[in-house]
Amino acid sequence: MRNGQDWCGCPRGAPICETEFSATAKNMVLNWLGMAWLPLSLVKDEIASGQLADLSSLLGQASLAIAFYARPGSTFDAEFVDRAAARLSAS
Repeated sequence: MRNGQDWCGCPRGAPICETEFSATAKNMVLNWLGMAWLPLSLVKDEIASGQLADLSSLLGQASLAIAFYARPGSTFDAEFVDRAAARLSAS
């Protein structure tokens, strides 16, 4: 770092990439390209193995309200919804 800039010439701590794709952010962190807010369910194995460090005690964490949506009249049947709900509650 020189003159308050990172290796890329960005001001230290400035975002160099913003993405809505958690898997992409996870891969960037695993390749030493910064930090990311990620769902614990996506990184719990990497935290357990020591590949990633949990910084939530230092930087906090956020609760997210996530819901399923579908168009009225869609072909999703009750069995599909029940399987999805069971899978989500297991993670």
